[in-house]
Amino acid sequence: MALSLAANIVQFVDFSCRLFSSATAIHRSASGASQNIQDVNSLTEALRQWCDKISSSPGTSSQLKVLRAHPSLLDLARKCHLTATELLSATESLKSKRPGSKWRSFKAALATAWNEERIKSMVERLDAHRRQLALEIALLQR
Repeated sequence: MALSLAANIVQFVDFSCRLFSSATAIHRSASGASQNIQDVNSLTEALRQWCDKISSSPGTSSQLKVLRAHPSLLDLARKCHLTATELLSATESLKSKRPGSKWRSFKAALATAWNEERIKSMVERLDAHRRQLALEIALLQR
């Protein structure tokens, strides 16, 4: 019983330390988000723009022929775009509304901790789309 209580206390202290460390990083950040969230946002935005280029109206007739011959590529680009948009929306809600505010930074850190698994799941799903897109494009180049 005492060992279980000690383990729970250690877990709580560890969680609290990580939470306050994250809140401090968010407070010091100009964007109001942790560095991890900023990195996820920039990579996701770049991938979303890349998918937009694939799924938008093709510029040449050869691009149109490729997309008509490989509709799965277009479908995959659309799925990737939707997942990226969903992820960007989720991470936007994790930003501090007032980056200089300690309380708002703490709330953003807490929201980030609570949504960590959800964000991780979306990142993994987006990475799977990216890998499949890269594979299909590599196969097209052969």
